[in-house]
Amino acid sequence: FREDDGTLLPLWKFTYDKCKKMSVTDICLNTFYYDLFAVCFGSFDFIKQVSEGCVCLFSIKNPSFPEYRSK
Repeated sequence: FREDDGTLLPLWKFTYDKCKKMSVTDICLNTFYYDLFAVCFGSFDFIKQVSEGCVCLFSIKNPSFPEYRSK
């Protein structure tokens, strides 16, 4: 919060509990469905890799849970 400048708050928070400890490695927007996008979760630590990554398809209509998810 800055008194003279105002504040910046997020409009949506897209999370999935099984990918909570992973980093977002990529985001891909859909050109056909404008409210749907894919988020790839994985690890940036090359020495200590996560065993499996995860891909989630999120929609702006339901930011609390992904529409589709891989392992």
